[in-house]
Amino acid sequence: MTFTRLSGLLPAISLAVGCGGGGVEVLAKPAPGATVASIDVSWNGKPLLKDSSTQMSVLSRNAQGGVVAGGPVTWTSSDTQVVRISSSGLITALARTGTATITATSDGKRGTADVPVWWLYQPRSTYAIKELDVMKIKNPGSNRAIPILVRLPADAPGPLPVIFIVFPTNGAERIGDRWGKLFAAAGYAAINVGNQDPDLPSLCTALNVSNADCPNVLLPERLSNARDVSVLLDSLATISRRAGVAFDASRVGVSGPSAGGAVVMYLAGATVDVSPTVKGVSLADPRIRAFMAHSAPGTTTLDGSPSGFTSTSWSHVAGPTMQQTSLGEEQERRELFNVMPPGDKYMALFNSGVSHQDVSGWFVDTQSDFYRLLTTNGVAFFDAYLNGAVDAKQWLTTNQIGRGTKGSVQMSSR
Repeated sequence: MTFTRLSGLLPAISLAVGCGGGGVEVLAKPAPGATVASIDVSWNGKPLLKDSSTQMSVLSRNAQGGVVAGGPVTWTSSDTQVVRISSSGLITALARTGTATITATSDGKRGTADVPVWWLYQPRSTYAIKELDVMKIKNPGSNRAIPILVRLPADAPGPLPVIFIVFPTNGAERIGDRWGKLFAAAGYAAINVGNQDPDLPSLCTALNVSNADCPNVLLPERLSNARDVSVLLDSLATISRRAGVAFDASRVGVSGPSAGGAVVMYLAGATVDVSPTVKGVSLADPRIRAFMAHSAPGTTTLDGSPSGFTSTSWSHVAGPTMQQTSLGEEQERRELFNVMPPGDKYMALFNSGVSHQDVSGWFVDTQSDFYRLLTTNGVAFFDAYLNGAVDAKQWLTTNQIGRGTKGSVQMSSR
């Protein structure tokens, strides 16, 4: 099973409501006057989203299996708290998650079908997006200016919660624009953080690395990216004024894929060996409340080089974290999850047809079921921990993503 087509498991966000007419639908030419021996009950076979409706149908058969004309049909639901059914066979999903058995009775015979209901989390409001011009924020500790691109939810009331999107490469303020647009549409001030070449002397001074050891600093672009986010937090009031809307400095999150996921983990408190002589450094920023990484590296990078993390690095991560990854990377990525202390820790594992690049969300088809699930999970995470949305946290903790995909995606939580 691949996630560009979940074999019909994932219904559309808006389902057509109902079909007209009665609940008996004859699908083949009946044999008039024949005795009804059995009833087949059918529908479109997709899990229903909460508050959506679809039409059931019946097919009456004789003892030889031939289609015959049946009489009036009586419909019942085994659990009217999950699925309601009308006298015409129109079913409506009422509960967030569950299964109800629908029974059709006609000519003294009964047929049944199990109808699953799935709750697909959706933010309470969706906004048009306002994209500002690229800003540059001066880093007072170096000779660099940090480019950022801010996207805002148009007409959303402030002060706005803030999400930084990070990726340690030049031009990153324009990379990952899908995530910036997604978060802005969900009501966040989304700030894509650019990352010019690091000012290595200033970085080494800040990290207490000697001049002799400075050329040996491991992955300086990642370390620089993390420090840039802290500088931006220092300048959040300035960015807010330039954006023309108030930001809420008490509700800040950070998100990034792959190498950007490493930056997220730095900021969350995972310690890192920055050079052969300077080890166990923390770049944690306590002003950030929620951390989401997509396929963040373990103790090695994607090409097998040392990442600077050790087997115990993530034991210092205390805040809420979300790791989304794929089956092929499970063992290494689970390493992070298992080492973190329990409490508000999540890992979403996409079991089939998903690559490391897909999990970044930058290249995959935005109309695919996989992309919808990846982004739904991301918005739910930040809504839970930056907006205090109870239903979003329920989505995460009760593995709704796994239930709705019949286990093709699984959410683990600690």
